[in-house]
Amino acid sequence: MADTAQGPTPVADTGMGPKPVEEGNKFQHAISAWRNVDLTNLTANLDNTASEIVTYQRDSTVQRKDLAQKTKEFKKLDDASKLVEIKGLLKAYQTFIDLLTTHSKSVNSAFLQAYTSISEAPDPYPLLEASVDSMLVTEETLPRITEENQRLQENVARLTSQLGEAESKLQVERAARKESEDTLEARVKGVESSWSAVLDEKKDNWEARERSLEEKLENQERLLNEMRASYEVGQRLGLSGDNPDAPRSTTSSAELEMLHSELERASSRLAEVEARNEQMRLELAHAKCSLSSQPQKSLEDDPDYMRVRTENSSLIRKLETARMDKENIKREFDTRLHSLERETASLKEERTSLKSKIQKWSDYDDIKQELEVLKSIEFSTGDDDEVRDKAEKGAEASDTLEKLLLSRNKKLSEELTILRVSHQDLNSRLASIQEELNGTKKELEEARNLNDKLESDLANMQAEGASAFPSGASVAGTYVTRAPTRKGRISPTSSIISGMDPRMSQEPMGGGSGILPMVTAQRDRFKKKNAQLEQDLGEAHKTVRQLRQEVAALQKDNLNLYEKTRYVSTYNRGGATASAYAANPNPSTISMGNPNLDRYRKAYESNLSPFAAFRGRESARAYRRMSFPERVVYSITRMVLASRASRNLFAAYCVALHVVVFFSLYWLGSTDVEKHGSNFGSAAAAAAAAAGGGGQGALASCAILTSAAPAPARLGAEYDQDAFDSLSAYFKVIAAGMQQAQLLSGFSNCDLSKAQMPSGLYGLPAPEAGLTVRHVAVGRGTQNYTCSGSSSSAPVAAGAVATLFDASCVAVLFPNLLQRIPAMAVLLDVGGDEEGQAGGSSSVLEESGKHFFTDRSTAFFDLDTSTRDLGKAPCSKANSAEAPATAGRGRSGEKAVAWLQLRAKGGATDGIKEVYRLATAGGSAPATCEGMPASFEVPYSAV
Repeated sequence: MADTAQGPTPVADTGMGPKPVEEGNKFQHAISAWRNVDLTNLTANLDNTASEIVTYQRDSTVQRKDLAQKTKEFKKLDDASKLVEIKGLLKAYQTFIDLLTTHSKSVNSAFLQAYTSISEAPDPYPLLEASVDSMLVTEETLPRITEENQRLQENVARLTSQLGEAESKLQVERAARKESEDTLEARVKGVESSWSAVLDEKKDNWEARERSLEEKLENQERLLNEMRASYEVGQRLGLSGDNPDAPRSTTSSAELEMLHSELERASSRLAEVEARNEQMRLELAHAKCSLSSQPQKSLEDDPDYMRVRTENSSLIRKLETARMDKENIKREFDTRLHSLERETASLKEERTSLKSKIQKWSDYDDIKQELEVLKSIEFSTGDDDEVRDKAEKGAEASDTLEKLLLSRNKKLSEELTILRVSHQDLNSRLASIQEELNGTKKELEEARNLNDKLESDLANMQAEGASAFPSGASVAGTYVTRAPTRKGRISPTSSIISGMDPRMSQEPMGGGSGILPMVTAQRDRFKKKNAQLEQDLGEAHKTVRQLRQEVAALQKDNLNLYEKTRYVSTYNRGGATASAYAANPNPSTISMGNPNLDRYRKAYESNLSPFAAFRGRESARAYRRMSFPERVVYSITRMVLASRASRNLFAAYCVALHVVVFFSLYWLGSTDVEKHGSNFGSAAAAAAAAAGGGGQGALASCAILTSAAPAPARLGAEYDQDAFDSLSAYFKVIAAGMQQAQLLSGFSNCDLSKAQMPSGLYGLPAPEAGLTVRHVAVGRGTQNYTCSGSSSSAPVAAGAVATLFDASCVAVLFPNLLQRIPAMAVLLDVGGDEEGQAGGSSSVLEESGKHFFTDRSTAFFDLDTSTRDLGKAPCSKANSAEAPATAGRGRSGEKAVAWLQLRAKGGATDGIKEVYRLATAGGSAPATCEGMPASFEVPYSAV
C-alpha cells in the first residue's frame, strides 16, 4: 500500500553513429533518380495511356465481333459472291490489323517510357525500410538527445558563469599582483636600506674594532719594547743586581699577567656587545618588514589556501569526469539491457517453440521402447519363440544397435556359409541329374527313331504284302516257326511283335496276313485310348485345379470365420473383459474346446506378422495395467466408436446435454440475479437511511473489509454492469438505491454502536476490550509490487494506494451486502468523475478518505475530508492471515491478499487505535516476475 519509488526510466543508448558515406550516397542517388522519374507526371501520362488502352480494347472487341460476323456471312456465300465480297472483308481485316498495330505501338511506347524512367531508379524498399529503422531509432534516441542537449546547455551556462567569475577573479588577482609587486618593491627597498644600515653599522663596528685593536697592538708593542729594554738592562747589570731585583721582576710579571687578562676580558665584552648590537639591528629590520607587510597580506597569498583551492578544482574536474563516465556506462548498460530484453524475447519465443516441439515429441520414450523391441526382433540372434518370451516378460537385452548388428551379421555369415555349401552340393547334384537327363534324352531319341523306323517298316511291309499276295496266302508258308511253350504272363508287346498266341504257341503261324491288321488295330486302339486318357487327364487336371481353388477359398473363408469367431467370442465371456487380449496374454490363441479348430488356429497364427502379434501383446499388457474405472471408460469408448450410428448418437447426446445445461444455467442465473437485484435495492436503501450517524467513543477501531463473495453479473433489472464504467458510477447506483430505500423504510440515522465485527476473522485476533467501531469504509485501489532483474524471482510488495468510501450504514443494516461489495468493486474501473463522491450529496456515497504508505512499514489512513474529520492514523502491521478459499478474485483471476490487523502508531488523531482489513478481493501478485515490468500494480478492493 505504499507509493512505489520509481527512478528515471532508462533510455537505451543505441550507439548509432553517423551514417556511412556509402549509405548517404545511396540515398542521394535514390533521391536524384526518383526525382528524374517524376512519378507524378509519369502516373498522369500512364493514366492517359491506360484510358487509351481501354478505348483500344473496346474498339478491338467491337471490330473483332464485326469481323467474326462478316467472316461467318462470307462463309455462307457462294463462290461468285465470295469473289465480290472478299475485298471488303480483306479491307476490314486490314483495318483491324492497323488498329492492333497502333495499339501495340502505344503500349510499347508507354512501357518503354515507364521502363526508361524506372530502370535507373533503385529499389525503394530497402531504403524505405532503412528510413523507417532510422526513424524508429530517432524516436528512441530523440528524448535522450534532447535531455543531453538541455544538460549540455545547462553545463555551458554554468561554465559561462564560471568563466565570467574566473575572469573577474583574474582581474582582481592582476590588480592584487600589481599591488603586491609594488609592495614587494617597497619592501625590497626597505630591506635593502635596513641591510645597508646593518652593513654600515657592522662596517663602523669593525673599523672601530680595528682601530682599537691597532691601538692595543701599538700599546702591547710599546709595552713589550719597554719590558724588553728593562730585561736587557737587568741582564746587563749582572749578578750583583739579581737578588735585590727579583721581587721587582716578579711584581712586573704579575702586573703584566693582570693587564693581559683584563685586556682579554675587555676584548670579549666588546665582541659580545657588538654581536648583540648586530642581532638587535636584525630584529629591528625584521620587525619593520613584518609591520609593513602585515596589513597588505591577503587570502590568496596563503599557500595552504591555494593548495586546498587547487585540490578542490582537481576534485571538481574528476567529479565531472566521473559523472560523464557514469553517463556513458549508464548508456552502455541501457543498450545492453535493451539487447538483453530483445534476446530474452527471442529466447522466450524459442522456448515456446521448443516446448511445443517437446510436446509433439512427448511419446519419445514409447517410440524408443518400441524401437528397442523392434531392434531386438529384427536383429535378434535367437529364435522367434525366445524373442516372443522376452517381449512378453519385458526382459529385452540392453545391447546397443552396433552389438545387435554385429551378432546379426555373424549369424548371417554363418547362414551364408551353410547356404554356400548347400548351393555347391545342389550344383553337383544338378550336374549329375543333368547328365542323367541328357543320357535319358539320347536313349529316348534313339527309341523314338527305332519306333519310327519300325512303324515305317511295318507300313512298307503291309503295303508290299497287300500288293504281292492278293490271295492272302502266307509269305512264310515254307518257313515254319515253332515257338516254345511259355508259362506265365506274356506282354502284349511281345505278342504283337512275335505274333505268337500263348494259347496257340504249338501251332504254326503263317505270314503277315494276320499280324499287320492286329498291329494296326492295336496301334489305333492305343492311340484312341491314349487320346481318351489325355482328355481324361486334362479334365482331371481341370477338376483338381477347380477343387484347389475351392479349397483355398474355403480355407480363406474358414480363416475369416475363425477370426470372426475369435472376435465374437471376446464378447461372450460373461463380461469378464472387453478386450480379446485381456483374458489370454497371447492374442494369437483362443481357448475353444473343439480340437478340430487347431489347424485353423495354426493357419491364422502363421498369417499374423510378428509386429501384429507384438502390438497385440502390448495392447493386452496396457489393458491389464488399467484400473477398473479406466477399463470401464475404455470399454464405453470402444462401444461409442464401434460404428457410425453409435458415434452420431453420442454426438447428438452431447449436444442435447450441453443445450440443456446452458439453458438451465441461464434460467437459474437470470432468476438469481433478479432476486439479488431486488434484495440489493432494499438493502442499500436501508443502509443509506442511516448515513450520517456514528457512535462516538474515546477509543475507536476502523474496520477495513474486503469481501470474498462472488460478483453477480447484474445488480437489478434496471442497472447493467456495462454502465459501470467507473467506481464512482457504481457507488452512485448504490447510493440511489439507498436513498430510495430511505424514503420507503423511514430510517433516520445509522447507529454504529449496532455494527459488529464479522464472526469469523480467519486467524486474526479480536479487537481489544473497550474499543468500539468508529468508521467502516470500502477501499478500492491497487497493490504495488516491484521486480528485480531476475525473471524467476518473486515480486516484492511495495505498498498500496486506495480511495476509501463511507460504508458505515451498509455495515450496520446489511453486513452481508457489505461483504459482497468488494468482489464487485474490484471488477470495475477506477475512473470517471469523482466530484460526486466527495461532494457530500445525499444521493452519492461519500468519499471518506485516502489510504497510502509513507514508508514500507507504515500504512497511513487519512480520514479527514471537506465534509467531516474522522482523524488520521499511521499504522503498522500487527497480525495477518491468509484470505479464505472463497475470497473474491481480481480481473485476471488474482487471488485475494491477506487479511490484516493494524495498530496505530504515535501521531494518530481522534482516538483511532486499530484498523482491520478483512474479506479481501484480488490484489495478489503472480508467483514469479516472468513477463512483468520493473514495477506494476494489481487492482484490489477493501471495506
